[in-house]
Amino acid sequence: MDFEDRRKYKRFKVKEGTLAIEKGNIVLVGQVADISEKGLSFYYLDNGEPPGKRSEIGLYNSGQGIFCNKLAVENISDVILAKEATPVAATTIRRGVKFGTLSETQRTGIEKFIVSLEEA
Repeated sequence: MDFEDRRKYKRFKVKEGTLAIEKGNIVLVGQVADISEKGLSFYYLDNGEPPGKRSEIGLYNSGQGIFCNKLAVENISDVILAKEATPVAATTIRRGVKFGTLSETQRTGIEKFIVSLEEA
């Protein structure tokens, strides 16, 4: 089975200004790349700490404020994208997560956000 066959849910590109704030054994803040009803991916700068397997994510949009909070997630992938030539030698990583058990309010918040992306 190739990669495309595994995608059961359409992913929607997210415009700049939507951040994921992941709270696990460390706190990560990153730009959301895309989202589906079952998960999302975001970019963050590596801080050298090993990632945890499970955590919570809050989603914040500069125009809407916090629209989903305390979403249970499981980390699926961390892909190193680039090592920047900066004084701190930052490495950009794209993290893919799948949502865990969500409340009805959380599911509705994600669905409304996805609809807003389709309308934009």
